Amino acid sequence: PLVSASAPYGPPPPQTALEQYLTQRLFEQINSDRAAQGLYPYVWNATLATGARLHSWNMYHCGFSHTCPDGLPQCTRIAHEGFTFSDCGENIGLAGPSNPAWTNVYQVQESMANEPATGWHHIHLFSTTLHHVGIGVYVDPTGWVWFTEDFIS
Repeated sequence: PLVSASAPYGPPPPQTALEQYLTQRLFEQINSDRAAQGLYPYVWNATLATGARLHSWNMYHCGFSHTCPDGLPQCTRIAHEGFTFSDCGENIGLAGPSNPAWTNVYQVQESMANEPATGWHHIHLFSTTLHHVGIGVYVDPTGWVWFTEDFIS
C-alpha cells in the first residue's frame, strides 16, 4: 500500500487485462524510444505504478491534471508514496477510444516523445537523471484511456 496517497474516490478497481496490456505496451514503447536514442532502459517500479494508477483513477473523477485531487505538485505526491529522489517527473495522457485501444494511446505517447527537446514530456522520456518508471492506466466506461507515467532518479 502507498504510504500516504490521496484517494478521495476510493481505490481504483482491479486492473483489467486491457489495462495491464496497455501498461506493458507503454513501458516497452518508452524503453524502445530510449534505446533508439542510445539511452539506458528505465527500470520498472511497482510502487510507482500503483501510485500512477491511483492518479489516473483520480483524474477520471477530478479532471486531467498533475495536481488533482488535492493540489499537490506531482513530485510531492510521489514523495508521499515513500520515495526519496534527486529528480522526478510525471507525464499524463488521455487517449480517446480506438480499436485497438493501443492505436490512440500510441499516438498520444509518441506526440509526447516527439516534442521539441525543451518540452517537459520529452525531457522526462529521454532523461539521463531519471532511472525508474511506474505507469498506471485506467480505461473508463466510455473507452477513454487515462494514463500516468511517474519517473524518479
